[in-house]
Amino acid sequence: MITGSTQLLGVIGDPISHSDSPLIHNAMLSLHEIDMVYLPFHVKPEKLQETVQALKSMNVRGFNVTVPHKESILQCLDEVDESALQVGAVNTVINEKGRLIGYNTDGRGFLFTLKEQYGFDLRDKHVCILGSGGTAKALSLVCASQGISKLSIINRTLTKAQQLGDVLSDQSDCSIEAFQLNSDDSFVALEGADLIIQTTSVGMILEECPLNDFKWVSSDKICYDVIYKPRKTRFLTLAEEAGAKTINGVHMLVAQAMYAYTLFTGTDADYAVMLQQLSQG
Repeated sequence: MITGSTQLLGVIGDPISHSDSPLIHNAMLSLHEIDMVYLPFHVKPEKLQETVQALKSMNVRGFNVTVPHKESILQCLDEVDESALQVGAVNTVINEKGRLIGYNTDGRGFLFTLKEQYGFDLRDKHVCILGSGGTAKALSLVCASQGISKLSIINRTLTKAQQLGDVLSDQSDCSIEAFQLNSDDSFVALEGADLIIQTTSVGMILEECPLNDFKWVSSDKICYDVIYKPRKTRFLTLAEEAGAKTINGVHMLVAQAMYAYTLFTGTDADYAVMLQQLSQG
């Protein structure tokens, strides 16, 4: 029941109606009988700064940040956690006595999914990342920290992939290379990769796919799409048809939410309960 003392949590993004974050966070808040409610907020890029200031003025306890605001939100915050600064992207904001502090739980959520749910060891692996935005930065950094042998960043705009590679090269000893999306060289990199991670928003519309060729796919590859709605994107469908193992974004959504929930409430979330709620919803 919402009362005069109920604290507000939320998620901001554009678009936002697809988000399952309210479902899983509110289920956990109800389970723990915590007097908070979690709501979605549709925020256009040009309204980001004034919206963040409004949330701060209303003493909102905290909020998650999704596309396209994960990088641009940094300039709106009072403080950013060191690991989020390294990534250059924030997906969780906490209001600590009027100061907005940014964190990033994407990398931890992704790593939890690979290790705990799929038993995948990143050491000595060749990883390809599709995209160069906030999620790509977080996942590139966590992969590079896990002893991978090579990281290939593939993006529609080559200069952005190169810029991300330059940032990561100062923080990792692994080999890092950048390629233009759908170039011949990018397909050579994909053919040699063990894990391919699709981090762009292309695919949220079912028939869209960032790649125009899947001849590089083989049965020893894992293709991972961070998109969780639809559950099977065109990227995953084509990769699976070509023989690859595939993983959608549901487990990462729940795992990053689990860590964000602890930041919001100071209480540990139950991953299994969150996942079950999402499956039922």
